[in-house]
Amino acid sequence: MGLLDECRTIIRMVGRGVVRAFGGGAQPVNRRDLSRAERKAAGNAFTSQQRKEDAVGCGVFVLLLALLLALFVVQARGSDGADKKVVTLSADDPVELRKALFSGPPWLVECTSDAPDTPLGALVDQSLLPTGVRAARIDCTRPLPSGRTMLQRFFGSKGASAAAPPLLLAVGGQPPIVIDRKHKKQPADLALAVRQLAKPKVHAVTRTRELHRCARLSVCVLLVASGGASKERSVLESVAREQRAAGFAQLDRTAHEPSFAAQLPQTDRPVVLALRLRARPGETATASARALKGDLSASSLRAFLARVTSGEDALKPLKGPLRVRAEDAAAAADDGADDQAAETETVL
Repeated sequence: MGLLDECRTIIRMVGRGVVRAFGGGAQPVNRRDLSRAERKAAGNAFTSQQRKEDAVGCGVFVLLLALLLALFVVQARGSDGADKKVVTLSADDPVELRKALFSGPPWLVECTSDAPDTPLGALVDQSLLPTGVRAARIDCTRPLPSGRTMLQRFFGSKGASAAAPPLLLAVGGQPPIVIDRKHKKQPADLALAVRQLAKPKVHAVTRTRELHRCARLSVCVLLVASGGASKERSVLESVAREQRAAGFAQLDRTAHEPSFAAQLPQTDRPVVLALRLRARPGETATASARALKGDLSASSLRAFLARVTSGEDALKPLKGPLRVRAEDAAAAADDGADDQAAETETVL
């Protein structure tokens, strides 16, 4: 008997047991006492009974497989609990810490070591951490390379509390947001606050530091237009929801002028750029960019970003430092201090 026949026999036996357990089994009949016509009818009934048992047996096995699969999924999610979902960051590893605090994808960082009974621990244990948000813990009392601690660098006088340890939300290359204590009382409240704060945005660029925040990411999609350009902005917003590692920003040329204005395409239409700012240790940061050609749509922007990311569309160097200048003289007075702040904003 082959393996297939053995499996079929087992399935039929299981089906027969289930059918008989629910009173659906055929009663034994002495075929010798039957006429030819009755024996034929009994044979047909027996065949029908076997088919019924086979069907029931197959149904039982399918149900068992579904239950096993569901159990596997539940266990997989359960095993990916707080210890595996929550990354441990260290003040002694500023490279990884900087990636978490100043990269594009959202990170929720708590000032604890490994204590499970914290707002972040409850959020993870109850599977309330919003999709796409990574969780991390760090000892905020240890000194950073600058000599300051995380508490001094980001929380100032807010300090730490065992009942409500400080929480930071870092998203989109923007300065990390301190989560208000009122959101930490219930995991559902914290989840709602994180979900709202972590929504992707198209940031308005009015200062050099704001441009640098976007350009430091894997790629910055910059909309340069005169005025609101609401139609083009809505396109960027739709793609921003999918491209969390990238930055999205808008610069209004009626109020602010970028340092690379002379290198922009000569057109009155809004221009979309892929922009990057990179710096090697001990060297001045250099910027490069490439303009999207053709009509702007969600599909054309996705394709453009794919080509830029793969290197198919190489970015071209921009002349001079990456800067933004205000057209208004009063606002322009603060540009020098802002330029310096842009260079030191990610220093830990």
